[in-house]
Amino acid sequence: MLKNIPFLFYRVIMKLRSGAAIMILLVCNIAVAQVLPFISEKSLSPEMKYSIQTWTTENGLPQNSINDIAQTKDGYLWLATFDGVVKFDGVKFTTYNTSNISAFKTNGIKNLFVDLEDRLWIIGVDGSLTAYLQNEFRSYSLPAKLNIYSNVIVDYLDESILILCSNNKLYQFKNGKFSVLDIKPPGKMNAIESLNTNQLYIAADNGLFSFINKEYHEFTEIKGKKVSQLNHSPFSEVLAETESGLYEVHAGSCKSVYLKPGLTSLLHNSLAFNEEKQLCFLTENGVFFQDGSQVNTASGLSSNSIRSMFVDHERNLWIGTNNGGLNKLKHKLFRSYSKEDGMLSDVCTGITKSKSGEIYIGNNCGGVSEFYKGQFKQGLKPLKDKCVWSVMGDQENNLWVSIYGNGLNKISNDKVTSYSTADGLNSPMVFSFYQDEQKKIWLGTSNGLCYSTPQGFIKTDTGFHQGICYIYKDRNSQIWLGTSAGLAVLENDKIILKDTANGYKRSSVRFIYEDSDRTLWIGYHGEGLARIKNDRIFYFNQYTPLLNKNVWSIAEDINGNLWLPSNSGMYVVDKKELNGFADYVSTEINPVLLTKEDGLKSVEFNGGFQPSMLKDSNGEFWFPTVKGVSVINPLQLFKPHNRAHILIEGARTDATELSLSNGIKLNPDNNSLQITFTCPTFTNPSKIFFEYKIEGLNEDWINNGNSREIRLSKLPPGSYLLKIKAAGNPSISEASIKIVMDAEWWEKPHVVIITSLVLLMMVILTTILIITRVRKSEKLKTQINRQYANIELRALQAQMNPHFIFNCLNSIQHFIIVNDEVSASKYLTKFSMLMRKFLEHSKSNIVTLQEEIELLRLYIELESLRSKHKFNFTLKIDPEIDIFNMEIPGMLFQPFVENSITHGLFNLERKGNLSLTFELEDGYLKGTIEDDGVGRKRSSEINAAVYKDHASRGMEIVKERIRVLNFIENMRIELEVIDKVSHDNVCEGTKVIIKIPI
Repeated sequence: MLKNIPFLFYRVIMKLRSGAAIMILLVCNIAVAQVLPFISEKSLSPEMKYSIQTWTTENGLPQNSINDIAQTKDGYLWLATFDGVVKFDGVKFTTYNTSNISAFKTNGIKNLFVDLEDRLWIIGVDGSLTAYLQNEFRSYSLPAKLNIYSNVIVDYLDESILILCSNNKLYQFKNGKFSVLDIKPPGKMNAIESLNTNQLYIAADNGLFSFINKEYHEFTEIKGKKVSQLNHSPFSEVLAETESGLYEVHAGSCKSVYLKPGLTSLLHNSLAFNEEKQLCFLTENGVFFQDGSQVNTASGLSSNSIRSMFVDHERNLWIGTNNGGLNKLKHKLFRSYSKEDGMLSDVCTGITKSKSGEIYIGNNCGGVSEFYKGQFKQGLKPLKDKCVWSVMGDQENNLWVSIYGNGLNKISNDKVTSYSTADGLNSPMVFSFYQDEQKKIWLGTSNGLCYSTPQGFIKTDTGFHQGICYIYKDRNSQIWLGTSAGLAVLENDKIILKDTANGYKRSSVRFIYEDSDRTLWIGYHGEGLARIKNDRIFYFNQYTPLLNKNVWSIAEDINGNLWLPSNSGMYVVDKKELNGFADYVSTEINPVLLTKEDGLKSVEFNGGFQPSMLKDSNGEFWFPTVKGVSVINPLQLFKPHNRAHILIEGARTDATELSLSNGIKLNPDNNSLQITFTCPTFTNPSKIFFEYKIEGLNEDWINNGNSREIRLSKLPPGSYLLKIKAAGNPSISEASIKIVMDAEWWEKPHVVIITSLVLLMMVILTTILIITRVRKSEKLKTQINRQYANIELRALQAQMNPHFIFNCLNSIQHFIIVNDEVSASKYLTKFSMLMRKFLEHSKSNIVTLQEEIELLRLYIELESLRSKHKFNFTLKIDPEIDIFNMEIPGMLFQPFVENSITHGLFNLERKGNLSLTFELEDGYLKGTIEDDGVGRKRSSEINAAVYKDHASRGMEIVKERIRVLNFIENMRIELEVIDKVSHDNVCEGTKVIIKIPI
């Protein structure tokens, strides 16, 4: 079960979700009254055929005389009264009269007629004519007034109608216009009727005539007789009433209708046919049927003075009275017996049938009522205590009777034997009986379970102290117990409650039923209906509001319907639908609810004892209620085949009515929307529950209860589709309407698009201006930086060049001091050459590699002469390098060569080595200056001791120069200085690597 939690959660949300925007608004567009019909208790007597409900002015009718009744295709009933015409949907009345409809000439309405185009024609008592179609009333003026009979308007050829007026002329209404039908009247016409719109019948003072293909035919059987009325008949073309009797018309001839004695005197009254197609006479003394039966005030009618009769689409029979209101007659499904029908008391408890055929009914505080051969008997031996809780007839034809709080009685051959706790009963309160195959009697009490033995009663499981209301043994011989603490089983004389960890609830179980598929159905008090299949329990009421939470018993008919009595009527539901719902195949069930109009004297059934229902040998079900016992033949259950429709009647915002012709259109000032809808149906209309959803806003169905009004507030701008359906009732079609909430002018699409484009253009222009300004500023800044960098580079070169010249002059001075004129001359020659090249280099930041190497060679030769060849020099150049065309920054290597000679090699006591290597590596020119001098650390120590007041900045100047070159030329010159050491950490010289991108 746990694996289905997402599906179940969705179903709970779909069924029970409520929106914060919904409120109930009790309004209607014209005149509305909430209808609470009165059900006649007389009609609920078991011998009565119909249950009768009555509506009067106390229930919303404007006036109590119902002169005529009609029904339009949308399902509404229309009532002709002396205070206007009334529209009825089963729940509310809406009245139209001169106070709210200008088309009406009078409030007195005599007759109604619905044509094939679904126009409602309304005839006033003054002979005026008004038509109603598509929510619009329109009055028509004719040369003469209409006769005020119901059969003076008929459908005719080519979607037209004929109307008989008081000037003895027939007028044809076609294409919105009236014209006189060009026929010669056969005499004074009293009524008209048509057959399939192409054959017209005329009742006249001098006989009956048919008119077809512009020719008359006279019925000779009643020639010369006054024909006063014509009626549609289910058995003939038309039924004609004359002074001498009734005649059925068939294929151009007519024959007399036989009437039982006494009915011929009723011919001057109105005629009609009931839902069983029986001829009815509407009189001042009630309704008389052709079979001789009668319905009047003794049967439950509100008045004997009958004005009208009508059978609706659901086969309900409606009777309009004179000053007695409206009556609905419905065939009763239940026969209900109570104290007034011979029972000892109204409240019924257990019910059983003896082996000899008597039905015994426990009457709480009344004793035991015996029903045999269609009537109640009074011969049962009276009991000392009449508070009967449950009864059971056993296999030996004994009757067991439990007395509330006073033990148990066994009645056998009029002998009463009493049992109490002294006889082994574990409680004086016995709730349930069960007799097994070994004829052992099991008793469920308020204190557990016990069973009978020849010596008395023995308690099973002395540790269990809960009440047991039901005992059941399934086909696998497993004994199930319905207890006040939940469902339990009996195993090895131990009562074991089913574990809540497996989904079982700790609620009182009132009934257990096993069907032919070995599926268990459980009735709970408070948890409704449950199913156990494949060791898994499913609680229906947890996922649908359409079933009652109290199930007192369960009965299955031969059509597979389960009958579930509750506190609010009888629920009948197809077991296939229940299984589909529990197996997650479908999301809806469609229960039928039977109430007082179906013959129940009370909708509150009883339960909590065993046996709590009876299926007799005739297949009828007997159920106890708080007012008698109700009996039903389940095969009589009628499910209407017509399809009712949900209709959206009106919409308003604040106090303004809205048109529904093209959906509902709202402007931003409309903060709330009130929608009224209905469902014209007349079978338990107050028990219909509705759901709705707004596609585009929410996709789940929202439970609206039985309210027929929806209020929505603060809809966001957009287009929506409101859908309304009857929950769990597929025989009622859905309704939908489009709702468009307009946006504020600044929220409208074209305004939003234009505004967005303008803002976008402003952002783009602003961005372009900012980028242009930034680029200009950066360009100026770059130019300034480059100028500054060039100045800075030249300043660095100016700092470096005097440093180099100073060292050279020192060397020349040294040769002069030591009187080495030859060396001084050679040195001075090379120095002049070097100075010339240096001056050439100083004109540009970039020189060729060949020029740089030549300058370095001259410089190294000068230093070698000055030091008396104290070091060896080697030069290696990668043959792939084009030294004549490769350009590099000038004077980049000289400072490092100078450092190697001056600080590394000159401080050696031996002859040192200096090497200069140029090679290509990964897109770089790699220049390496390597010596085996004393190293940087030792050189720093020596310089610190000799030159205390001098700080060398040669290395810093070169590094700064490289930084500036990288900025100006957008280069990535890399510099690496390596101190060479031996494996025993002795300094072995210095290596400098300079990488210049090429």
